[in-house]
Amino acid sequence: MSAEPIVYLNGEYLAASQASVSLADWGLHGVAVTEMTRTFGQRCFRLDDHLDRLNASADQLGIAVDLLRDDWHKITETVVNHHAALVGKTGELMVNHVISAGLNSMNAAPNHSGPTIYVRTFPLQFSRWAAKYQNGQHLVVPEMRQIPTECLNPRIKSRNRLHWYLADRQAREIDADASALLLDLQGHLTETSAGNVFIVREKTILTPRSEVTLGGISRMVVRDIAQFLGISYEEQNITLTEALSADEVFTSSTGYCVLPVTKIDGQPIGDGQPGAVYQHILETWNMMAGLDIAAQAVEQSVVESQ
Repeated sequence: MSAEPIVYLNGEYLAASQASVSLADWGLHGVAVTEMTRTFGQRCFRLDDHLDRLNASADQLGIAVDLLRDDWHKITETVVNHHAALVGKTGELMVNHVISAGLNSMNAAPNHSGPTIYVRTFPLQFSRWAAKYQNGQHLVVPEMRQIPTECLNPRIKSRNRLHWYLADRQAREIDADASALLLDLQGHLTETSAGNVFIVREKTILTPRSEVTLGGISRMVVRDIAQFLGISYEEQNITLTEALSADEVFTSSTGYCVLPVTKIDGQPIGDGQPGAVYQHILETWNMMAGLDIAAQAVEQSVVESQ
């Protein structure tokens, strides 16, 4: 058994350092779909939801995948269990599933049929967000706009990150600690480079319409928690002005689950502190995860620094 993480690649388990894809693979041109799943207690959280979206994204690209759900589960479990033994009992992992359209026949001999599929893992980098559960995060609206839905269906979770990469560069030229919050061409909020966005107004959670933003798995969890807690939850167009005047703003993403936003474009949100609705969402998520998410991040960030 390898003393380093293993990767599943097109039917084989390989040491991560030995895994490679062809330079002719369509994935290098962004023709690939992806999912990121995290573990709690080294067990994947909402894996089937992620696999549902992965297959739906592949269908949108016309990529045929012959793996059954049990196959995906076995592959994921094998890769996760191997890496979990390397990171110790307190470590957590991100699990990356990728399906590309395979080899581009213009750049390779046309003897390859089927997609390129790989599954890999890497440790969660808790230090990236540990302090933000209490201090909040900053968002900046860059010049870059979200790709119009007429050009690219936002429900496809693809590997093409070019516009997000440029948006985050623009945001960090203004605030080095900020992430980009993209607007659509009509000036409505869409999402950040890493997740979905929510505002709270008069104890109601508002989030951009599903037609203009990725159907995030963590977004689904926020919706489910809101329903459980009896908090009103609505999808609608949201302007930047409405976000700036909101009682609270927070984001959701697989790695960190949910984080408060305390500044947008340098302007404090509410009283500049994480709000009560965010706290209720996080506390309920803790119960679902079986651990204190923020406390774990703080503790593991200390381990990472040693």
